[in-house]
Amino acid sequence: MENQVQTLTSYLWSRHLPIEPEELQRRARHLEKKFLENPDLSQTEEKLRGAVLHALRKTTYHWQELSYTEGLSLVYMAARLDGGFAAVSRAFHEIRARNPAF
Repeated sequence: MENQVQTLTSYLWSRHLPIEPEELQRRARHLEKKFLENPDLSQTEEKLRGAVLHALRKTTYHWQELSYTEGLSLVYMAARLDGGFAAVSRAFHEIRARNPAF
């Protein structure tokens, strides 16, 4: 279980946010312009579109949603438990420091 918790925590920390559609279109226009500026490549519209899509796939993070099963939910809960406990413990300690009667 500990190994699964560590693996899931590492995976969640390494994830990036999904790219916005406007940003993706901006990148595609930039790549298309870059390909058109190259005089060595005389490309048809279809080949240009294919080259742009290929370059986008290679340079853009492929975000996928997670589907939590019962087992993965349990691992997620265990992964988040220590951070949540630490935050609540610090909050209670700070309250006790300010108000000893707490």
